[in-house]
Amino acid sequence: MIRSRSPEESPASERAAGAPAVHVFRDGKLGARCAELLTGAGARVTTSALDAGAPGALPDAVIVLATDRPRPAAAHALDAAAFAARVAWTSGTLLAHELRIGPSIVPGRTPCFACFSRRVRSVALDLEAHDALEALGASGDLRPWFQGELAAVTEQAAALLAAEALALSKERGAPEPPRAGAARMGRFWECDVTSGALRARRFARVGLCGRCAAGEHAAGRGASLAGYFAEHPLAIAGSSGVGGDR
Repeated sequence: MIRSRSPEESPASERAAGAPAVHVFRDGKLGARCAELLTGAGARVTTSALDAGAPGALPDAVIVLATDRPRPAAAHALDAAAFAARVAWTSGTLLAHELRIGPSIVPGRTPCFACFSRRVRSVALDLEAHDALEALGASGDLRPWFQGELAAVTEQAAALLAAEALALSKERGAPEPPRAGAARMGRFWECDVTSGALRARRFARVGLCGRCAAGEHAAGRGASLAGYFAEHPLAIAGSSGVGGDR
C-alpha cells in the first residue's frame, strides 16, 4: 500500500521548497510581529529595516510594508519598484486605535497605489486634514506620532497582515483571470478597534492610469484617434478625392 506523508513527516527541505516567500520591510513593532507570525505559519521570511530612501532590488517574493504609522512616501516608492519588478505587495499600518491592511497590489491585475491614494482622497470628509496628515507622513520626520503602544491593536494588525500576505502569495501563482487588467479591483481592510468594526473595501483604478493601465492607455489613445479620423477625413492639398477633378 502506498502511503503519502503528512506535511509534518516531510523533510524540512521539502516543506521549505513549497513554502511561500515573503519579504517584510519593517518599521516598528508591527513589522517584527508580522514576520514572527509568517515564520510560524511556515513561510520563508526575510526582513529589512525601512529607511527613508527608495527600496533597492526587490526579491522574488511577496513584499510586505509594515509600519507603526503611515509612511506614504515609502509606499509610493515601493509601488514604483514593485511595478518595475512585477512583484506583488501589500501593506499594513497603524494610526492610534485604527489600523489598515492593504491595499494589496498585483502588477497587471490590480490598480496601483497611486490610484488607491486618489480614491481615498476623493472620499475624505475633511480634505485639508487628510492632506496635512499625508504631508506629515511623507516628511522626513520619522518620530512616532503617539506615546506608548496598544499591544492588542498591534497583534490584531500583525495577524491580519500575515494572513493577507499568505493569501497574496497563493494568488500570485494562480493563472491570470480573464480581462484582469480591466476588471480586477484592489482590496484593503480598515478597522476601528474602539467599535470593533472590520470593513473590507474594494477600489478601482482612476481612469486610464499611466502605470497600472499603460497598455490600455496607449491602445485607447490609438483607437480614439482612429475613430476621430474615420469620422473627420483629412483633405490633403494636391490630391484628388474620389470622383473629384484631376
